Amino acid sequence: MAYFSAVSHILLMGCFSLLVACGGKMGAAGDSVASGSSASSELSEGYLRLAPSIAMIDKSRFCAAPAALGTRVVSFRFERDFLQQQLLGEGLVGTVHGVMSINQQAVFTYRSDTNFFDAEELSLVPNDGQVAGALASVGRHDRIRIQGNLLQTGDGPRHVLVEALEVLEPYATRYDYNYRVDETLFEGVDRAKILAQVHAIVDGGKGLVLEHEDMVLPVIVDASHQALSAALYRNDIVLIDVSIIRADNRPLHFRTDAAVVDALQRVDAMVGCHNREVVLQGALVRFAASPAISRDVYAVKVSDANGIARIYTLFPGIGFEDPAAFNALFSALSEKAQAAWQANLATAVAGRNYFVNPVVQVNVAGRINVTTANQANPQLYVDNVEQLEFSVGE
Repeated sequence: MAYFSAVSHILLMGCFSLLVACGGKMGAAGDSVASGSSASSELSEGYLRLAPSIAMIDKSRFCAAPAALGTRVVSFRFERDFLQQQLLGEGLVGTVHGVMSINQQAVFTYRSDTNFFDAEELSLVPNDGQVAGALASVGRHDRIRIQGNLLQTGDGPRHVLVEALEVLEPYATRYDYNYRVDETLFEGVDRAKILAQVHAIVDGGKGLVLEHEDMVLPVIVDASHQALSAALYRNDIVLIDVSIIRADNRPLHFRTDAAVVDALQRVDAMVGCHNREVVLQGALVRFAASPAISRDVYAVKVSDANGIARIYTLFPGIGFEDPAAFNALFSALSEKAQAAWQANLATAVAGRNYFVNPVVQVNVAGRINVTTANQANPQLYVDNVEQLEFSVGE
């Protein structure tokens, strides 16, 4: 398609077609649920406003103004030559992070055998129809082997042209991660202004994947706005003016409005919180153990006045240089959080790709860690277990 590159098309279409790669929101019993309309929505003559007043937007400024930011850093965990050698040889073995069935695409996680925290997500592009069919049939967390070639792309996720794929171990789960947005919200809409959170930066800023409430929105970025989009971090909060793109047999897409000079504005920059000492209060979150994470991981979900939430994973404030102390504190934090979770199972509900207990409130002191633009969630470095407290509300 002429209006954006094939690489952007893969990720943008994929995140919206079957939002497994970007995460779909599940109901309490694991059923998928469609999104609802924004409490601050306003529709007038084809223009939809999904953003609060300017005064309320200011309440989403927590980290830093854009002027305070440094250079954007993209994290690649593995040397390109190493990945290419593996792909051309015995292949890379890893797990499926997400599946995009309509486009027969997938996102793949490769993880080091020796260090769990060394992991990288690769976008998979089929070399031919046979591989495309194989990609369409795999599921989230399936363990697979891929062979092929790395593609030359921008500074976003690396892409692999897959020439062979083997499913080593299918993953069985009782949850249905399938998710589709309620497109009726945009019926009769040509343009919109949306307060949203950055989920992914695509192809060096040519595309964005944004979150607004339960919706995940693929956005094509006009060339006039790409200088800013290329500098964004995941979990940044943005105010964006978009036009709606419709086509037969394809989900909705959005494009930054070329007629608006400041169609993309950064409201709050996640990296501005790096190294900030804070006390956070919010709901207890549990990421269940899976092929992607070897143990349950706990976090705190902090929502601002506009309902935009950031999830901070609880992490030891001790470096890897002392593995024994690191593991001891990690275990202590996890055990304390697990005890609070287990004591209140009846009020836990399923979120997009995690579980959250809105009744169990976390109060925790620590230091925020945001080191790379594509970091999934900010970490909160906690120095001792006494800094982590829980209370149970209504």
